[in-house]
Amino acid sequence: MGNCFHRSRHNSPSSEHQSTRADNTTATTPPAWYLENDPILHPAPGISMPFSQLTEEQQINIAMRMGLIATLPVFIFDEIVHEKLTECVICMCDFVNGEELRSMPTCSHTFHRTCIDDWLSRSPTCPSCLQELRFPLQPPVPPSQPELPSDGDNVATTSGAAGRQPSPDDPRTLRQHQVKERAKPRSSASTLPS
Repeated sequence: MGNCFHRSRHNSPSSEHQSTRADNTTATTPPAWYLENDPILHPAPGISMPFSQLTEEQQINIAMRMGLIATLPVFIFDEIVHEKLTECVICMCDFVNGEELRSMPTCSHTFHRTCIDDWLSRSPTCPSCLQELRFPLQPPVPPSQPELPSDGDNVATTSGAAGRQPSPDDPRTLRQHQVKERAKPRSSASTLPS
């Protein structure tokens, strides 16, 4: 029987340093604990990278993909109810009562939850029919701000910060917009009482 606590005896920095010397490893090899805490992720099909080497955009895309995967329907297998489902084509194992399965929304193919989650983290396609599962890879665009009329006035100089546009929510900008709206001539038809 092996010792399952073998890592705990090398927790002190001095023993780690001594074991490195005794092993005669180079300084470029990261310690095992670092590799365990730097998971390998898949920013695109066929590309594997440690988390620490991903760009912020890649991290956001992976997080969005993982969020979408988590929203796919999960159900518990029951051979009486799901008699037509027999095996997971990813691991080639038969479904067993009580296992969590996940269905693809586009084609309705069904797999073990852990198998399809791992598959979709690497490739956005169904393993059976290769139909692509659409992931929204870009964050949603916020609604556009209402445009302020530009009558040649330099709004930036009135805000006290030359060369920088103030926020449309800035009280001074809102006040200027209200003043300009009141100054616009109104048609006579809209001012007559009914």
